[in-house]
Amino acid sequence: MAYSSFEQCWNAINANLSPKPKLHCWSAAGRAKGHFEVTKVGREGIFVQTKYEPRFVPRRDFEKLFPIWPDYKDGKVQRHQLNYVVNTTYVLSIFHWLELQ
Repeated sequence: MAYSSFEQCWNAINANLSPKPKLHCWSAAGRAKGHFEVTKVGREGIFVQTKYEPRFVPRRDFEKLFPIWPDYKDGKVQRHQLNYVVNTTYVLSIFHWLELQ
């Protein structure tokens, strides 16, 4: 994901991510299990359906994690250091999905 700004990244997510019945959870350590459904993609955030409940993942969560993403995926930042964002599972999984596109 070679985006020079969060705005470019967010525009790419909005342009390329559509509702998906199954998006696998991802973590740099390879310990993430399960999947979630993307139900709606919007400028303010992404709606997902988890195993237990629907959730709204706001744009600000993506914006907070965007600068740390390269270090996280390279193992320089540990997952527990990202606990200031509640929706890390979904944000990191979507960043990973975007890189694969």
